[in-house]
Amino acid sequence: MRHWRLMIFFVAVATSLTMPTAQAAYPEKEGIGYIESIDFDASTLIVNGLRFRVATYAKVTIDGTFGAFTLLHEGMLIRYDFQQISPTEREIFELETRPKGERYESS
Repeated sequence: MRHWRLMIFFVAVATSLTMPTAQAAYPEKEGIGYIESIDFDASTLIVNGLRFRVATYAKVTIDGTFGAFTLLHEGMLIRYDFQQISPTEREIFELETRPKGERYESS
């Protein structure tokens, strides 16, 4: 009986490693814009008139160094990568600011 449990465990682990995650199923996009408003409690911000949720695991870089979502403020120019989960739901997984005067190169 113990061997069956062990075999089921290994099959479950192997299956979970080979299956794509739900996160990978959503299209990835990028954008550039100014932060119009921030809601730290809801982990959201509005850029270019659209609301984005900022993932808890999001990589935030401020002026070239490691940063945090809570260090952002309204009026900052940001470049961000996000997943389009639905027509109204978007989640940022990477975000960066540049020092004042530096421009973003278009891709």
